[in-house]
Amino acid sequence: MIKHDRLLSLPLRLVAAACLAVVCGSLVASSRGSSSVDFHPACSSPVIVAPPDRAVLMSGNLDVIYRGEDAPLKVDSQVTSWDSAYTSPVRVGHLHLSPGVHRLEIGDRRIQLCVALNEMEHDGPADWQIHKSHTMGSDVKRCAECHETRSNEAGLSVGQPRAPQACMDCHRTEEVKRTHQAFTDPPADCRQCHVLHGSPFPSLLKAPKQKILDQFAQSASRS
Repeated sequence: MIKHDRLLSLPLRLVAAACLAVVCGSLVASSRGSSSVDFHPACSSPVIVAPPDRAVLMSGNLDVIYRGEDAPLKVDSQVTSWDSAYTSPVRVGHLHLSPGVHRLEIGDRRIQLCVALNEMEHDGPADWQIHKSHTMGSDVKRCAECHETRSNEAGLSVGQPRAPQACMDCHRTEEVKRTHQAFTDPPADCRQCHVLHGSPFPSLLKAPKQKILDQFAQSASRS
């Protein structure tokens, strides 16, 4: 898996809470026929989970992940099939793109991305940043590494992130404690700081490290 920079830290007693979803999106153990988990959580609007808009990617082999109503996937105006192994509202499409800028359309959602030749050379605008994501397995079961999943005759349903177990399967308590020492007021959920499906910042942060630390410090001073 991607090597994370050593950056933020939590007191031991808050590790479990803070690790809710460092990897909030690769997914949890297998099918559960009668689970109480909400596998179809309400969405305010459809969303392209991955890849991020205006991302520069180092490989053209990527998955498009979409959550919303049924809609065709178009890549550079050409219709591309969804993977039939997944069921609504989550859809996954497997792409193999050449270097260059590409346009994705799903319903009324549109994003652009660029596949780079290398880290120093790509065809996207200068302000587009290289995005990295958490590594995952290669088959449909990879979703179960971090999410609740359920299989039936229609395919695989992908539910909410499994936490905190999914994070702590890989990120050990002492490691998390050590790498979050900069926090004076630790977050209650790793998703407050981290993302899985693409970030231009080290350790898959949502923003630069210092900006996140400043935001938490300001929040603590107001409380």
